[in-house]
Amino acid sequence: MIRVYTLGRSAEQSIDVGPDFKRVSRRHAEIAVLGPNAYRITDLGSANGTEVFDGHRWISVSQATISRDQRFRLGGEFEATVEALIRQGYEIPAKEAATADTESVAVLPSPMRDRIAQLVMLSGCLSLIFGVILTTVQMLGEIRSGNVSAEPCVACKITKIGELDFKTRYPGIAVSALGVVLLITGYWLAARGSK
Repeated sequence: MIRVYTLGRSAEQSIDVGPDFKRVSRRHAEIAVLGPNAYRITDLGSANGTEVFDGHRWISVSQATISRDQRFRLGGEFEATVEALIRQGYEIPAKEAATADTESVAVLPSPMRDRIAQLVMLSGCLSLIFGVILTTVQMLGEIRSGNVSAEPCVACKITKIGELDFKTRYPGIAVSALGVVLLITGYWLAARGSK
């Protein structure tokens, strides 16, 4: 059995948003508990609609599967998450005890986790590019100053010289390595959020 909660601007609803939200219908939407961190929000034919935030923009929906911390909006003015409603004292369980109809529930990733993953990947790309440019400029400087001969394989020649110190002599390589680590971390965060 799936437990369903109604939302609206009426004390008759499971969750009364209060009289201040004039664009919210008396019986606006319902939230059904599908499973752990999975809820279905359904617009009940309201006058001003129901929207779900997908991490980038608000999408008008008649029905959508949302996670506990995904934002939704009623009538374009009442904004909440299931998590926020629970914190306000509404008893919405995280998991229904009885077997629920979990028709291929797609739990959307947290918008905050998406943003963090994007920032980490962007930082990784910038570090990688900066490290390659820095290393190239340093190596070209050494070739011009005569410390290293310009062989067809400059990197091969430099590694054969015993004086190469990656940390102090070529910090660009360390910056590039940091960029690779940040890229891998960003991809891991993005993949973890999509599960």
